[in-house]
Amino acid sequence: MDWRELHFDDGGFTVLFPQKPGQAERRLNTPMGTATMKMYSVRVDETVLGAGFADFAQPLDALALELMRDALVKSLGGKLASDKPVRSAGNNGIAGREVIITATLGQGEKSAPGEMRARLYVRGTRYYQVLLVGRKGAFETGDADMFLNSFKPY
Repeated sequence: MDWRELHFDDGGFTVLFPQKPGQAERRLNTPMGTATMKMYSVRVDETVLGAGFADFAQPLDALALELMRDALVKSLGGKLASDKPVRSAGNNGIAGREVIITATLGQGEKSAPGEMRARLYVRGTRYYQVLLVGRKGAFETGDADMFLNSFKPY
């Protein structure tokens, strides 16, 4: 893979991607209010790698991370397998959570055990998420670590 550091000035962060990402936006309706989530993502075989952000009207706190974590679990119809504190890279590193969610992906004969590994952060009114989702074991652990560890807010 051709990993390269990309700068997302609108979100105020850099992250490594193995190819040029696409961009999408979606509306989030949360207990903290409504916001637009802007995601950059790529598909590598059976895995999607994504990094994005959303700006809320009010400052966010640790409870916001719990609520966003729970929303990810619900969106996958999965179970929370792990939740631990992490810190983002860089001089402006921020505290966050790394979660692993297990779920069945696909339907019928095409269903398979899946997994999402995500890092969630908040700073001020901004929420960040960096994640990989796909069939369990489809993405090398070292590459997953490199991707997640590369996120740097500025």
